[in-house]
Amino acid sequence: INPCDWHIAVVNQIGIAHRSLIMDATYDYQVWNQPILAYTFTFFNPQTGAKAETLSEAMVNRQQFSHDRLKNFRAPESKNFVGVVMELSYIVETMPSHNELDGPENDAYTTVTYMYDLELDEKGKIIGGEWYQNQHPDFMWVPDITAKAVTYSDQFIMSRSPAWDGQVALPKFWSDIAKATANQQGLVLGTIIEPLISRSKK
Repeated sequence: INPCDWHIAVVNQIGIAHRSLIMDATYDYQVWNQPILAYTFTFFNPQTGAKAETLSEAMVNRQQFSHDRLKNFRAPESKNFVGVVMELSYIVETMPSHNELDGPENDAYTTVTYMYDLELDEKGKIIGGEWYQNQHPDFMWVPDITAKAVTYSDQFIMSRSPAWDGQVALPKFWSDIAKATANQQGLVLGTIIEPLISRSKK
C-alpha cells in the first residue's frame, strides 16, 4: 500500500469515523491480519530530517528538495512534500482463556513506528508518498459493518436447515449440536441466542 492511501485511510477510518480497520502487518510473503487500535503522528521536514511542529514547517517545495533519494518515483503533479512519523498500535494474539469476565485489560497490543513522506499537489491534496523503511503494512481492509463472528457449529446448522425464529420448539438437531458445542468448546450458538434476544425485545 502506498503511504498516500495508508495515511488517508487511517486518519479517516480511525480518527474521524472511529472504526477500526485490519492491516497486514508484514511486508513480505507472510500475511498477519491485525486490527488497528490507535495512532498518533508527528511531522518532520524531509529535506533536513528535523522534527516540525506544524505542517508548514515540515513542507518542502519540489525545487528545494535537493536530497530526495526517491525523486524518480514521485507523482508528476507533486509540488510539495511533508514527512510523517506515525506511532501505531495494533492488537496481537493472546492465549485463549475461560475467564468469566472479559475486558480491555485482557487484550494485548504492540506499537510500531512508520516513517514516510506524503506528496501534495498545488492545492495541498495528498496524491502520493514514499515509505522510508521496508517494514510497513502490506495491505489493509475493513470487514462489512454487518459482519459477525460465528462458530463452526453455527455454520454447520445454517448450511443444513432454515433459520430458527424462536417461536417454535428448538429442533432436536439444533439442540444436540448446541449441547455438544457447549460441552466440548464452551461456546453458545448465535443462531439460537439471537432469535431469543430478538423475541425478548418484543
